[in-house]
Amino acid sequence: MQSERRMNFLLIETSASICSVALAIDGKIISSYRNDEPMQHAIALPHFVEQALAEARNRNVSIEAIAVSGGPGSYTGLRIGVSTAKGLCYATGAKLVQVSTLQLIALRFTKEYNKLRSDAIIRPMIDARRMEVYTQSFTVGGQSCSEAETMIITPETFANENCSLYLCGSGASKCKNVVNNEKVFIIEGIEPIADEQMLILANEAVDNGCFEDVAYYVPFYLKEFYTTAKPISQ
Repeated sequence: MQSERRMNFLLIETSASICSVALAIDGKIISSYRNDEPMQHAIALPHFVEQALAEARNRNVSIEAIAVSGGPGSYTGLRIGVSTAKGLCYATGAKLVQVSTLQLIALRFTKEYNKLRSDAIIRPMIDARRMEVYTQSFTVGGQSCSEAETMIITPETFANENCSLYLCGSGASKCKNVVNNEKVFIIEGIEPIADEQMLILANEAVDNGCFEDVAYYVPFYLKEFYTTAKPISQ
């Protein structure tokens, strides 16, 4: 049974190239802020949060929950978004919820392309550098039908796919000129954004009682972080 009244949310999305924040009051997006410039999350996010909180104060409402895109995605972007969300929870007493970045992309895709066959499969893909992507399968209804995984794109990838498969997200372009199957469709330009679809997932988390422990929650990186930087000499 769903709640009669929706929580007031601050939505934070920093897992990909776009930094975005939205304020949702009683189930509706009231204001939203975004910066499409890459690698500007640390600069843009504090300003967006400040504007959203000011809007909430002007409306005399309190933020009851912070929803953050929990990955997989950019290591740096995820750390910036999650650390900001946790800091806000500590400061305001708001609850913390996370949404799957891959599910968010899938939901945004099915909203834009809403006339797909019911048996089609959606595979959002997030760039994981070189020919690797983070990906997961979803039904047209938005339900997951596989676990999130890393995948290296090769000519054999999806070669035996028999159903209509839609690849979307920042990693989908890696399949162009590599994957050769008339059942596979590559859709570019679908990015995770703090919007109505993210609010849907945040509300589902609340309805299912899926709140995160503010002290111990970490993003879903999916794979370990590697760096070529040399350690500082002692």
